[in-house]
Amino acid sequence: VYVSPYEYPEFDLFLLMELHVNQLIKQAEIEWKIHEQQTAMPSSTDEAPPPPYELAIR
Repeated sequence: VYVSPYEYPEFDLFLLMELHVNQLIKQAEIEWKIHEQQTAMPSSTDEAPPPPYELAIR
């Protein structure tokens, strides 16, 4: 189903926002997994703790 952005501009904006949020969440999950792997390996113990979930999404 094609929805014309000229007829429904808010629909197009909502779709873009949803895609953007999904992309941010995926990126945050990837960064979290990388961080988990790094902390699982024995390395320097004075690393900063991971930021809260809200701060991970800018």
